[in-house]
Amino acid sequence: MALFKTLDSTRSALEAANTAVAEWEAKHANATAELAQLESTAMDEILEDPAKAETHAFKVGTLTAQISVYARAIEAARTKALDRHRDLLEAEAKDEDKKAAEAEKVVAKHAAKVKTAMDALQELEGVEFAVKVSLDWKGQPDSIQSKSKTQLLQGVAEDHMFRAYVIREFLESGKIHDNAWSMGGLPGYGTKFIASKHVPASVRAAKTAGLNRELTE
Repeated sequence: MALFKTLDSTRSALEAANTAVAEWEAKHANATAELAQLESTAMDEILEDPAKAETHAFKVGTLTAQISVYARAIEAARTKALDRHRDLLEAEAKDEDKKAAEAEKVVAKHAAKVKTAMDALQELEGVEFAVKVSLDWKGQPDSIQSKSKTQLLQGVAEDHMFRAYVIREFLESGKIHDNAWSMGGLPGYGTKFIASKHVPASVRAAKTAGLNRELTE
């Protein structure tokens, strides 16, 4: 769990884990290539000099053992890397929650200023003033018209909400929310969902690495 881990620390830990995987894979590949090379040339050398048979057997045994150890190390390193992917995603979701809450406060502060201005106009003119927002056939703000500052600020908050939702959905189901439908805990926001904007790269990287693969099989 990434309860008390910062984004920076989880990113660094994941980078270190991925580096370890790459290093073990390189060792495994090098040993495998060396063994293949040895086996392709050794027989001719042994036939010419039978005394080299023991040396050949020793080298083959050593490389075979190394390859086995490296293979196990790769699996262990990959498992650790998956844990670090999870830590990062949990930390990112919490960070998106925090940023969404901060953005909502900005919206509320701006809305209060707008209300104060509207109330002042109403008192000055003696008639009610209201912000007019054109809606499309889905009941959503018309994308053709320029958005108000309030809508733009609310959009920032929603962006963070979407990303937190996508991260947690992947952690729970192993699936990536990749379309504008069924946002579940975010009713009414579905038509504003854009996969290229709201699916963090870290989620796709975790899926590619194999995190939660068993949940979708």
